[in-house]
Amino acid sequence: DKPCLKLHGLTRIRKGNKMPKYKSSISPRVRGMVEWQLEHYREYKDEIQQYWADMIPSATPKYTDGKGGGEVSRNAENTALRIATSPYLMQIERSCKAIEYVLKNTDDIDRKLVELVYWKQAYTVTGAAQILHISRSAAYRRKDRILYNIATELGYVPINF
Repeated sequence: DKPCLKLHGLTRIRKGNKMPKYKSSISPRVRGMVEWQLEHYREYKDEIQQYWADMIPSATPKYTDGKGGGEVSRNAENTALRIATSPYLMQIERSCKAIEYVLKNTDDIDRKLVELVYWKQAYTVTGAAQILHISRSAAYRRKDRILYNIATELGYVPINF
C-alpha cells in the first residue's frame, strides 16, 4: 500500500481504486441529489408550511347536532397521524434540517455562495467567486465542502474519522 497524500486538508486515495479521488469526495450521483435538494430548498420550506396549513384543522368549531362531541379530538388525532406517517413530508423535512444545520455552521461567504449559485441561480461558481472576491478554486472547494457536509448529514456518505 502506498501512503495517502494530504492536500488542503483532503486525503488523496491511491490510483487504481474505484473509490472517489479524495476521502471527502462524493460520487456524481450523490452530488446531483444533494445539489437538487439544495436548489429546491426554498420550495421545500414552502411545501412544508403549506402541508402543515392544509393538515391542521381550522380553529373555528364545526356545529353538529350535539351528539358525538369527540369530533375535534378525532380531527386532531387524524391530523397528527397523517403528518407523522407521511414519508414525503418526513424526507423533505430531513433534507431542510440537514441544509439548515450545515449552513448554520458555515461562514457568510459560504452562505452567499449557496445563495448566488443555487437559490438565485444567477451566477456560475466562477461568477459567484468574482462577486465574493475569492479565487475560482477557493469557490469550488467551498462548494464541494458544503455539498459533502450536506451529504454526510443526510447519511448519503460515511463519516470519515
